Amino acid sequence: MALFFWSIPGSFAAAVAADLLASVSFERHTHDFEAESLGRIMIEHGNLKAALEFVMGYNDASSFPFPVTNMLIDLVDLRDGLGLVRLAVASRCEAHGDRFVWLFQHRSKVLPDQEAREIVGEVVRVALDEPDKPMQATYDQEGTIKITSFREHSLFQVLHILRHFGSALAGIAAKFARAVRDSGPTLSIRRGIDHAGG
Repeated sequence: MALFFWSIPGSFAAAVAADLLASVSFERHTHDFEAESLGRIMIEHGNLKAALEFVMGYNDASSFPFPVTNMLIDLVDLRDGLGLVRLAVASRCEAHGDRFVWLFQHRSKVLPDQEAREIVGEVVRVALDEPDKPMQATYDQEGTIKITSFREHSLFQVLHILRHFGSALAGIAAKFARAVRDSGPTLSIRRGIDHAGG
């Protein structure tokens, strides 16, 4: 119930008087959810300037509103879009899960090539260095492409960026695509990479 009661003044302020948000207190355990909800409400009610200020002034990298940032990039000028992506990049180390990778796979082209190349290299290094976690995901309606680990998922999300930069890992992506095409009805990314000789 605490979330419901907190959400009423926060949601109202985001919709009609975003300047009042500073007077609404956040509960720490709901901060991630509320930041994304408030940002979305501001955008949905046409408070783009307030939403931009909300994200640009956001100071808790662990709950950074990546989905709101993604929404805003389409609604602001190129300079502000670049600023938003750079702010997301700065927040990535403390963010939980793959929220940054999700944003980066869609917005890497907003950055200058050199910056994007360095960041995708870091995404790959982090994916390979961190302990892997199991997960289940499919990328097509037939369920022929299955991802069975968090590491595989992260790498799969940035393969198109690696190809764009002609990275050495892009060769693995091409081999992987051939392995998927030539294999049976279900293939995990790991099996595909192993089969591809990567």
